[in-house]
Amino acid sequence: MNYTKLIQFLATVGLVSAQSFCSSAKHSGTSVTEYSNKVGSISGIGYELWADSGSNSATFYSDGSFSCSFRNAKDYLCRTGLSFDSTKSHDQIGHMYADFKLVKQNIQNVDYSYVGIYGWTRSPLVEFYIVDNWLSQYRPGDWVGNKKHGDFVIDGATYTVYENTRYGPSIDGDTQFKQYFSIRQQARDWVGNKKHGDFVIDGATYTVYENTRYGPSIDGDTQFKQYFSIRQQARDCGKIDITAHFQQWEKLGMKLGKMHEAKVLGEAGSNGSGTSGTADFPYAKVYIGDGNSGNSNSNTGNSFGGNTGNTQTGNNQSSNNQSNSSASCPASITKQGYKCCKAGCEVIYTDADGDWGVENNEWCGCGNRTTSSASGTCSAKITSQGYKCCSAGCVIYYTDADGDWGVENNQWCGCGGGNSNTNNNNTSNNNNNNNNNQSSSSNASNTNYCSSAKHSGTSVTEYSNKVGSISGIGYELWADSGNNSATFYSDGSFSCSFQNAKDYLCRSGLSFDSTKTHDQIGHMYADFKLVKQNIQNVDYSYVGIYGWTRSPLVEFYVVDNWLSQWRPGDWVGNKKHGDFVIDGATYTVYENTRYGPSIDGDTQFKQYFSIRQQARDCGKIDITAHFQQWEKLGMKLGKMHEAKVLGEAGSNGSGTSGTADFPYAKVYIGEGNSGNAGNSFGGNTNAGNSGNTSNNSATTYPKGSGFKFYTQCKNRNHWALTYDDGPTQYADSILDLLKKYDIKATFFLVGDMYIKSYDSEWTRIVKRMYNEGHVVASHTYSHNDLTQMSSQQIIQDMQKLEDAVYGAIGKKPAFMRPPYGSGNGNQNVMSTLQNFGMTAACTWHVDPMDWDNGGNINYAKQVFGKLNGEGVISLNHLKYNGDSLQGIIDLSTAEIELMLSKGYKPVTMEECLGMSAYK
Repeated sequence: MNYTKLIQFLATVGLVSAQSFCSSAKHSGTSVTEYSNKVGSISGIGYELWADSGSNSATFYSDGSFSCSFRNAKDYLCRTGLSFDSTKSHDQIGHMYADFKLVKQNIQNVDYSYVGIYGWTRSPLVEFYIVDNWLSQYRPGDWVGNKKHGDFVIDGATYTVYENTRYGPSIDGDTQFKQYFSIRQQARDWVGNKKHGDFVIDGATYTVYENTRYGPSIDGDTQFKQYFSIRQQARDCGKIDITAHFQQWEKLGMKLGKMHEAKVLGEAGSNGSGTSGTADFPYAKVYIGDGNSGNSNSNTGNSFGGNTGNTQTGNNQSSNNQSNSSASCPASITKQGYKCCKAGCEVIYTDADGDWGVENNEWCGCGNRTTSSASGTCSAKITSQGYKCCSAGCVIYYTDADGDWGVENNQWCGCGGGNSNTNNNNTSNNNNNNNNNQSSSSNASNTNYCSSAKHSGTSVTEYSNKVGSISGIGYELWADSGNNSATFYSDGSFSCSFQNAKDYLCRSGLSFDSTKTHDQIGHMYADFKLVKQNIQNVDYSYVGIYGWTRSPLVEFYVVDNWLSQWRPGDWVGNKKHGDFVIDGATYTVYENTRYGPSIDGDTQFKQYFSIRQQARDCGKIDITAHFQQWEKLGMKLGKMHEAKVLGEAGSNGSGTSGTADFPYAKVYIGEGNSGNAGNSFGGNTNAGNSGNTSNNSATTYPKGSGFKFYTQCKNRNHWALTYDDGPTQYADSILDLLKKYDIKATFFLVGDMYIKSYDSEWTRIVKRMYNEGHVVASHTYSHNDLTQMSSQQIIQDMQKLEDAVYGAIGKKPAFMRPPYGSGNGNQNVMSTLQNFGMTAACTWHVDPMDWDNGGNINYAKQVFGKLNGEGVISLNHLKYNGDSLQGIIDLSTAEIELMLSKGYKPVTMEECLGMSAYK
């Protein structure tokens, strides 16, 4: 695999002009209108209209634009773009892009939808989606694929990538094929099966899914793969770097074949009476770039953003970040077809598979992560949780805020005080520890009930809403409408029956008097077995553990299964903490604040969720392990009110029906060792160098050595506010705002974008920045992508900016920010910048996307609101498309007030990194 293809951020200086279609596009040229299912072409541009029922049409224009109209359609799609002859791969065809603009009109009753790029390949047979928008009220989620690869920044935005294998209709008839999806992200990720994880692809975060399906394909009904990249934030207009998604999928092992098509798609469907509306695409083009799939010079869109090589994972570029192994690396890397690097390799990137280096412009496994610390030494944060220290030479399987973790005798242990990859924070969004298959002795108990359980003892059947108990075991039946019942047994088992219920729940387990915490009560477990019977029309569901605490008032769920066809997703909570390994499996943890009915009447309370990625019908749930993980994330619990096995189902339509039988259900207290929760461990959403507590409060900082990429501050609760692309006409107003809040920021300057460096106004503003205590740094002179420049061109460009800064303040910057965040791991870029005397490339941890969304304050509050004390470098711009003075001031004000309210200390990049910003 070509390394540069994986981490470049595909953008050039033609950004503004290329996006003019977002404001001025209209249909042009000749047109053809279709009223029934049809595959055709106009002026060499392929198109298709397909619908299941309803009154529908689509108009296709010779300029590639099109308009889709549908009424009472069960499923409807129209698309236009490029068709191929299935003889060449995307690499052979060249770098593919698509520009689009969407106008939604009178959209009604849409239950699922994809807007973006759609296509097929042969050998292997793959159906793929890149979803940048949707006509439904919620974003497509985990139900699209049985494998989720994760979220990636691709083409300047966040997408979720999925993979699926299907059997069904295809371009080659009914057969087996793959499906790949890239789905642009938004707040709601409402359903789910299995995810690959969250990844940054070309500047934005996507969740990656993979599906295996049997059904219609281009080759008839057969089995095929589906791949999805789902963008986190929808957009109505922009440039999609199709090849960037292909490259991310292929890194994840999602292989593509010979191209059949790649088209701009509008698709909508309804599970009810049918969907209606118009999806107009006044601009839509799919085209090939200059043929160099590693070079994006033809891409003049907003394909920039995060850093795919360093996605919120802290500093992976320490001078100690080297492997001492000789041609040794994890099997999880070599089994993907990659080689092991040579001894002494530099770790460029870390994910769940291990540490990655680059040799001959190709990825390779960079040694095994081991510690050199003596036996019996490890972080006190680990031992305080009841874990032991590992033996000397242990292998590090996981790193979080508490330290480095190893595994011995099937138990987690603290793996030394450090490791050879000192700053290699292994905390990317998709970094679940796949080596975790341990279980505590409590979890090794008899699970014969999974095969032989049946109800026993006395029983009581309830037909209306009731809270009661039987043989000391608390239970509850509650339903909104319908004909319902529940039978509860003295052995704790129960059976739930519901017909035409809007919402239905039944539960059985332990009740408490709200005087003791879970620590005081003891270690809690639950065993359960679920049998589903005749389940119909379930739109949402939770099966697992449910309960409440008081002081604070908290409603909590541990969800191990669901009666709906899709997994509960991001809609359950307004704060997603991330994915964690708890009790031997991967769960997604959410937090929510609600006002509504509670055990204490209508009031405000917290909701906590752990939602298992893979549903199971039977097993042991370590309840306390979830409590401990939540508390580690700052999700405080109070005095226990109840903890019960739950079955809940709801319908947004006419009502849900079926039976959820629990022939075995027990909630019980274990041996009381609440300091050891078995597998109460997992990932770390705070991906900063939080183990570093060095004092950086001095006003004079040492010179840096070497050259590294940084995405976060070294210390927790430190926040470096940074601005790119100055000076501009808004700079003085931002400086006034910073003075008002007594905040020092860092400005990454350019010399040839807005105010020119030879202008006296440029010099005046830069002097003011420096004299008022801000750090000034380089963003290069011309703002070109360094990965597309020779070493000599980079030096000439950097020198021009350095000369301008030196002329203004008498200092030469040692810090820089590469345009589009690109260059991390690119040997030419990194060696050239180091030779030029730069010591730090400062990318970012948080991007409010002002450059893409016009300074959307609500989105900024969303991304900043998710922070939880990790060291932060945030990215802002002194000018962007759609800006205004008031808009830039309002956005900065909102960010400042939010970060101060969260207890963050504003720092310059000098204090952030603990070294001098100047040569």
